[in-house]
Amino acid sequence: MFQILQLVVLALLATSAYGNCPQVDLTPNFDTKRYMGTWYEIQAQDSTFRTVTTCGKSEYSLLNDAVHVVTQGENSSGSPVKDSTKMSISENPARMFTTVRTFLMTVNPPYEVLDTDYDNYACVHSCLSFGIFGTNDYLWIYSRKRTLEKSMVEACRTLFSKYRGTDISILKDTPQIGC
Repeated sequence: MFQILQLVVLALLATSAYGNCPQVDLTPNFDTKRYMGTWYEIQAQDSTFRTVTTCGKSEYSLLNDAVHVVTQGENSSGSPVKDSTKMSISENPARMFTTVRTFLMTVNPPYEVLDTDYDNYACVHSCLSFGIFGTNDYLWIYSRKRTLEKSMVEACRTLFSKYRGTDISILKDTPQIGC
């Protein structure tokens, strides 16, 4: 019973939709080594788990058979935030898994690279299914620089809307000014 309560609370904490997570097309022939390095968050959706709201930047590096990620920036109060995680690489390297620990439970959401050119942009998706309680989808648009051409932002947004008609209005700019 306690596990069911945990699932209900976690499901209510994020953007929810009914049904299963969408089957997404991942970046073909994904090159993990080329993906490593610095990525700046250009847009993301607000959620309870989003701690960085300004100057979001992540450093990706290979660590044995995993990807180590250090994310830093500022929270909504302007205080510095720094977090690190390790992602395991799955059979398809464009889909990695991380571990998220909450006060109620631990989950292993996927980190799915839907599209990237490795040098400019990356469109990233994650989804957790909670059965009858629905799903939680997360979306990010990343750039190698603190800015990204509008056409590339729109390409990611169009790609996201392709899956289950995802409401792309949930994507919010992550300011990268004065960082």
